[in-house]
Amino acid sequence: MFEFSVEDKEKEVIQDLKDLQGKYVKLHYFERYSKIFWLGDTKYFITKVEEDKERSNRRY
Repeated sequence: MFEFSVEDKEKEVIQDLKDLQGKYVKLHYFERYSKIFWLGDTKYFITKVEEDKERSNRRY
C-alpha cells in the first residue's frame, strides 16, 4: 500500500485517479522534505497517472 497526496490544482491527476480506479496504474510523484499539512497528509505528491496496460491485461 502506498499513501500519497494530490494537490488541489492537479485536476487532471484527480480525474485520472477516478477514471482508472480498480486498474493497475503507474504513479509519477515527487517527495517533499517533510509533510506540509495544508498541502496534504503525506510528503509524496502525485504528478501523473498512467494505466499499466501490461499488468491490466494479464490473466491470473
